[in-house]
Amino acid sequence: MESAVRGPTPKQALRLHQPLTFPRWQGLTLDRDISKEALMQIRIENMTCGGCARGVTRAIQSLDPAAEVVADPPNRRIEVHSTASRAELEAVLKTAGFHPTST
Repeated sequence: MESAVRGPTPKQALRLHQPLTFPRWQGLTLDRDISKEALMQIRIENMTCGGCARGVTRAIQSLDPAAEVVADPPNRRIEVHSTASRAELEAVLKTAGFHPTST
């Protein structure tokens, strides 16, 4: 005797095909105004290790605490999202003992 494979009942099928519902979007609030941020790439000749990268990050965040810094020590480069100007960033890096150059 063969057993027939049966699908869901019509009532079950309706439950299976209900549209997905998600919580209502309440809007995005940010702690800072990102409209004035800029992405900058800076080469730092004497950033050679993770310790140097942490020092660079600390120096930049002393100027702009909300700055996001991505360091790449092997290539001696950083990417910075900040509201500070390039000149301000380069000045604070020089004060901290690093040698920034334009990329």
